[in-house]
Amino acid sequence: MTVLDWPASSIWLECPSLVMSDWEIRSDVSLQFTETFYSTLGHPSTWHVCLDRGNAFRAAIEAVRDRFGAENTFLWAPFVLAGVAV
Repeated sequence: MTVLDWPASSIWLECPSLVMSDWEIRSDVSLQFTETFYSTLGHPSTWHVCLDRGNAFRAAIEAVRDRFGAENTFLWAPFVLAGVAV
């Protein structure tokens, strides 16, 4: 399955959205993004209540940019939120 197949598969699996990357990401950058994304999104038990994936995604990108520098687009630009953002 290619990356382009994932959004179509998510619809079939009734998954409203996916977070993915366009290229391989350094582990420290991935960790910063993931920690910020999920801490902003909230605890799994409340995801059905406070699903605002778009804002969580934006906060995670900003955290990576703040930590690693906005000029390093290779580090923060590969992240993609496909599907429903709210």
